[in-house]
Amino acid sequence: EVALKLVRLDSGATLDERDRALAEARILSRLRHPNLVPVFDAGVEDGVVFIVMELLEGKSLREAMKEGLRVDQVLRNAEDVARA
Repeated sequence: EVALKLVRLDSGATLDERDRALAEARILSRLRHPNLVPVFDAGVEDGVVFIVMELLEGKSLREAMKEGLRVDQVLRNAEDVARA
């Protein structure tokens, strides 16, 4: 099982913008770090950029924020993002 992320570009997006989004996704697929979700593949199908990455179980950051986060959790998350 994998997670599939679709990159939404606004209706006025140019081919250059689509190609840049795809290039960024392909660069991400070459990065390895414990704080980054592995990206396995990226491509374009019917004009939509997609990213295939590891499926992770658990709450999303949005869900955790709705429940409320303690300051130490926010700082730990920020540190993890900065290290990545």
